[in-house]
Amino acid sequence: MATRRALVAGLVGLAAVGAVLLASLGRGTPGDVVRVDFDGEPGVMVTSPAVAGQARARAELVASGEAQVLVVPGSPGGGTAARMPGRSAEGVAVIGVSTRGVVDRLSPGEEDFTFGAEVLADPGVDEDGDNIVQRGLADDLGQYKLELDGDRYACTVLGTEGRVTASLETSLTRSVWYGVSCTRDGDTLRLTVRQLGAPESWTAVSTGPIGSVVTASAATPMSIGGKLTPMGEIAAWQPDQFHGIIDAVFLRIG
Repeated sequence: MATRRALVAGLVGLAAVGAVLLASLGRGTPGDVVRVDFDGEPGVMVTSPAVAGQARARAELVASGEAQVLVVPGSPGGGTAARMPGRSAEGVAVIGVSTRGVVDRLSPGEEDFTFGAEVLADPGVDEDGDNIVQRGLADDLGQYKLELDGDRYACTVLGTEGRVTASLETSLTRSVWYGVSCTRDGDTLRLTVRQLGAPESWTAVSTGPIGSVVTASAATPMSIGGKLTPMGEIAAWQPDQFHGIIDAVFLRIG
């Protein structure tokens, strides 16, 4: 009897540890390289959100003018999220994620990878290039980008052998929560958009040579809600500010 009780206690202990580990990853998976959930008290300004995942990484606010990122209620059942500046904001605000150390954990290289986020886009915005997640510029050695062009979601991956873009032909309603992800699988790029809390989903697939996805500098940040240069500065010529709310940002390699 004592042995059985000890075994049960041990299993309960392992289950508790597993629950703690899963909770620390939010809605991510153990395979996430980085994961950013904007947990906090609604109304508080976001400056250095916590980063979970395999990589030793940090996230910092990069802003111009009076632009701010605020903690707000997120998707139904999803806790809180990050409200990016609206069109009327004086300035631009972007979250930059960078790894610690000399190893570039944000470059997938030739491995397959997936990145994405949960988003709620502001209504009445018809601008192209509202960036959700991006790393690397168009003229860099490599780039991966997830964006909203008008009312259509799109993703682009650039490697040493070429650039591939997958974009939805369907215009989706703004002010609705979507889970948006982009997967590179060899020479195939798959964009998936699913409406949170509903069965609807949309997919776009594009193929072409990609090669190795790397950047010229390991210090190049992964930007959330806009575009940053390899130096971690706002791309003033075209910041591609996202207008809306973002949460559950992740990068998964392999």
